[in-house]
Order: sequence, then structure tokens, then C-alpha cells
Amino acid sequence: MLKKELNNLCRGCNGEFCCHGKAYMTTGEMKIIKKRTNLPFEKFVSIESINGEDYLMIKRKGNFCIFFDRNSQKCRIYPYRPIDCQLFPFTLEVINKKINVTFNKRCIKDKKIIDKKIVEGVIELIKKFPKKEMIKYALYNIHDQKNEEAQLKGISLEKRHQVNS
Repeated sequence: MLKKELNNLCRGCNGEFCCHGKAYMTTGEMKIIKKRTNLPFEKFVSIESINGEDYLMIKRKGNFCIFFDRNSQKCRIYPYRPIDCQLFPFTLEVINKKINVTFNKRCIKDKKIIDKKIVEGVIELIKKFPKKEMIKYALYNIHDQKNEEAQLKGISLEKRHQVNS
């Protein structure tokens, strides 16, 4: 399972990176979270507009995701958290008008342990994204991840999507 492999990559920051930043979610993910938590949308959804595009984001309490329990250091919606959270420390980003897999340089203790099994698991998660949402998410990351991401060398999506921005 990918969870164990991703945990082995973690530097152990107690949520300072993975649960400290913003979490993008699709409309479908937002509906699942609402159903599972019984919270009204306005309690956990914020809308961020960038260049005329609206992005659904999980609200934060202070500097952390509202679903991150600081005492236990655990996510309260872990089984149904958005793909953005499942992928972390990996993300999608548009580079040269193509969607690429990148990773947060501050979170991975040793990039040499990113092996084929991890990459295959990340690609399987990415395939869950509808194409339109994948492009939107990757375009958002251009705005959000300046200079914190590093491209995985030699790793691309099976079908790299051309982005017309």
C-alpha cells in the first residue's frame, strides 16, 4: 500500500508542511466530506479565485487544515481526504505547458528512496482525477508552490496532458 511508502519519505514535521498548507478539492470530494462529516459546506469550504478561476479549498484554522488534530497529529478525515492530501508530498504542476509530477523538497527526507513502487502508486492516484480537474489542480500549483517543488526526473504521466493556458 502506498501509505507506508509515503510515510517512509516523511521528514516528520508534525504536519507543518502537509497539513499546514492549502488543500485543493474537487466538487465530488467536497460532497463526500460533507456527507461523512455532516458539516455544512460553509464550515469547511473556502473558495479561492485566481485569474478568474475558482478553486475549492479546505478551510484552515490558524495556519492548519481544519481537519488536522494538532493534539493527536492526525487527520480527522483521513479515509476520505482529497486526492491533493493523498498525493502529498507529490503534486501535479504545469511545466512547459505539460502536467508533470513534482514533489515538495522540504518534506522528503531523502529523494533517493523514491522508487518505482512509489511512483506507480502516485500515478494510480493521479488517474483518479478527472482530466479537467487534473489540469485545474496543476494550474493552481503554479500559483501556490513557487520554488518549493522539484520535478521528478524521468517520470511523466502515461499520457501527459497538454495545457492551453
